[in-house]
This record gives sequence, structure tokens and C-alpha cells, in this order.
Amino acid sequence: PLSLRVFRWKCEDDCTYHCMRAVEAWKSTGGKGPIEKYYGKWPFLRVLGMQELASVLASLANLIAHAICLSRLLPLAEVPATGSSCSRSLYPFLWMWTAYGCLHMNAWFWSAVFHSRDTRLTERLDYISAICLVAFGLFAAVARILWGSMRRWHHFAAAATAAITAGLAAHLYYMLYVKFDYGWNMRVCVIAGIVTAALWLGWNAWTRHPARYKMYVFMLLVHLSMLLEVLDFPPIGGLLDAHAAWHVATVVLTPLFYSWLHAD
Repeated sequence: PLSLRVFRWKCEDDCTYHCMRAVEAWKSTGGKGPIEKYYGKWPFLRVLGMQELASVLASLANLIAHAICLSRLLPLAEVPATGSSCSRSLYPFLWMWTAYGCLHMNAWFWSAVFHSRDTRLTERLDYISAICLVAFGLFAAVARILWGSMRRWHHFAAAATAAITAGLAAHLYYMLYVKFDYGWNMRVCVIAGIVTAALWLGWNAWTRHPARYKMYVFMLLVHLSMLLEVLDFPPIGGLLDAHAAWHVATVVLTPLFYSWLHAD
């Protein structure tokens, strides 16, 4: 069928899928045990050639959410700052958040591709996009906090940026040319995420940012939504699993983060 050719299903891959579905159908009729994972994945119901339809739709929804929120943010940066002596005062970090939004859209695009069809190439593109996004998120926190503060902190910001760049390059080299280690990648991303969250929370509290409570709520809900990854459960109706539910949650949280950016 055309749908299988579009997503590059080979005959052996298609056979594997049907065997998996047949085994699970046989088990369900006689209560012969719980649903099991195959090749590290739950036995999803394939729709139009896509392996994980719910995750695909949620990824695309996240992409659209970032595109809409970013398009609404850009005109606001052209409004003169309140109390400024300049007739036109542009938000100095607009370039950074524009890049951050574009990296989000890129990551969600490859997430949709990967969940449509899990291959070696799509997996690596998905992971690399996510890794780069996490690294840039840490850089954005450092840049906003240090470069946005007194000039004497700028050399610390430059040193931190160099360290983040070197760390990202080393991590990508290891993952692509030494060992594609899922556990190691998860630990690196979790540590980077914790450091980023700590920086944002600490800085918002220290400066008494006018929108600090939005950041507090955003961070709380983001980390609560990540519990869905821990509470892994078989796909409901063969479509919606914990990972897809996590992607759905991030769609709702995206406008909250951009509302903090509006205030900033």
C-alpha cells in the first residue's frame, strides 16, 4: 500500500509488525499474560503507515504551538520599553528566543517523523535535535541571567557558553561515533534540565521578576508532566501511551512559557 511505501516499510518490517499484533491478539483472547514490549516499544496500532499516531499528532501540535506563540512574541519586541529614553528600544534577547523557538519546532518535527517510522536515521535525528534543544535551553538561561546583568558578569557568561558548546560537541561525538547510549543520554539531559530549572527559579526569585510566578508554575507543571515517562503504561486503544500523553501535556504548557517571555 502507498502508506507503507511512503514510510518505507520493508516486507520484513511489515511481517514483524503483523506477527507482533498476532501474538498480542492470541494473548488477549485467553488471558495469557500482560501486554509486552517488542524491540523496546509497546505494540502500537499502525495507522496509515504511522507507528505511533498519538505521538505524531502531539508532536505536530507542539510544533504549531511554538510557531503561533513565537509569531505573537516577535511584534511585542518592537514596542519601546517603558521608561526608556530611547524612542525605539528592542528587546536584546529576541534573537535568542527566536532561535530557541526554531529549535523547538525543528525538534518536534523530527519527533513526529521518528514516531511515524522508527528507523536508525529517524531515531538519531530525533535524539540529536532534542540534545541540541536541551543544550540551547541551558545556554539561554545563562545568557539571560549573566549577559542581562551587570557587565562584570559577561566574562563568566562567555566562559559558560564555551563550556556548554564544548560539552555538546563531546556528547554528540560520543553518541554518534562511540556508542549510542540511551541511559547516558538520559542522565546528561536530566542533569542539564535540573541545572537549567535551578538557574531560572533562583534568578526569578532573586530579581523578583514581575512574572516570576508564571515561571514557578511552568517549572512545576513541566516536571509533574515528566512523571508520565516514569509511569509508563501500555497504549490505550493501541494508540495513547504515557509518552504520547507527555507530549500532549507540553502543548498546553507552551503558551505559559511564552507568556513569561512576553513579560520579560
